[in-house]
Amino acid sequence: MATTLSVCLIARNEARTIARALDSVSEVASQRIVVDTGSTDGTPEAAREAGAEVHAFPWVDDFSAARNASLAHATGDWILVLDADEWLAPESIKPLRRCLGDARTDAWRVLQRNLQPPGELLRWEDTPVTRLFRHRPQYRYTGRIHEQVAPAIQAAGGRVAESAIVLMHDGYQQTDVQGGIDRRRRNLALLERAAATSPDDAYLLLQLGVTLKSVGRTEDAEETLRRAWAMETQTPSLGRALRETLHTRLSQLALGRKDATEALRHADAALQFAEDNAIALQVQALARLETGDAAGALRSFERLMKDKRLASGPAADFAAVATALRRMVRR
Repeated sequence: MATTLSVCLIARNEARTIARALDSVSEVASQRIVVDTGSTDGTPEAAREAGAEVHAFPWVDDFSAARNASLAHATGDWILVLDADEWLAPESIKPLRRCLGDARTDAWRVLQRNLQPPGELLRWEDTPVTRLFRHRPQYRYTGRIHEQVAPAIQAAGGRVAESAIVLMHDGYQQTDVQGGIDRRRRNLALLERAAATSPDDAYLLLQLGVTLKSVGRTEDAEETLRRAWAMETQTPSLGRALRETLHTRLSQLALGRKDATEALRHADAALQFAEDNAIALQVQALARLETGDAAGALRSFERLMKDKRLASGPAADFAAVATALRRMVRR
């Protein structure tokens, strides 16, 4: 009997993109499920027209509750979780089918390719996320926001592996979600509630700190991220990718308050986890300039300029800086 796949989405006021998400998996999905949390823009109708089964679920300020409601309707052997502002990259269909046929693995991390808005350093950033997993009743999401299923899978003894699957995501190119709600403000309110309930959760503190930074509350962000790092050094719970993020954000905040030494320390630590971390490389280059290390700054800029993700504006700026640094180093 062929292996079957249920694709599960939650949505609210996503009529503009829901069909794109559903169409992208039509070739591999035996079931496509949309749980609607209160749309007023025709999202349920658009989802049905695209071939999905649609179920209503009241929004209770809890992403895990909505996710788990969608999983409850799944009938496939495997589940792929998708958002309405994502779509399966066409070249990922074959890798997805290979993953479904792997008898040794219980879940797969995929790359969420986050397309960045104009003015950002990179054109896209990749984030590993656990989105493809076997249909098991014990595999359920936890967390009010930035919900995760990997902890439940690992607690049940499931094996999680890396895949070549890419989910394209353009949600960060929009500042609003769900019919005009500001994404960052919505996330901040949910994260503050979650962190108040679980003050010793390093993952929640990391996400809260990142969001505080994004809304300009830099002092609060740094204090929160420092708490997360203190917890992590005592009782490690974050994986490599999250530790990399933590060091990267701390390096940016340190550079912003003119502490080049601390900025360099955190940037170097982030680069130990991922040598192609463009933001950490930029901080490293600027911090080295601040400390008078022109040759070191040049090395950082040259590494950074090799990154194919680099946006055209920063690429031109860095090239000009590198040219000036080469002249300084040769003197």
